[in-house]
Order: sequence, then structure tokens, then C-alpha cells
Amino acid sequence: MLTDWIAPDDWQTVVANVPIVSVDLLVRYEDGLLFGKRTNKPA
Repeated sequence: MLTDWIAPDDWQTVVANVPIVSVDLLVRYEDGLLFGKRTNKPA
């Protein structure tokens, strides 16, 4: 099993500089999809 794929310091750099993508709400209806977007940072 692999552990520590990326050094902790490098990971902190990634977290500080790369947007976190998430979909908090997805509603499917007959004409398409509706995505909800959060207004605050993820925990």
C-alpha cells in the first residue's frame, strides 16, 4: 500500500493554490440538470 504520495509541505502548497471542486447539490429533471454552488469554503 502506498502512503505519503506527496510531501506534506507540497500538499499545503497545492491546497493553498488550487481551487477545490465540489458539487453540493445536483437536481435532475426532464430537461437537464441543476447544480448548486456553495458560497462558503468547504470545511
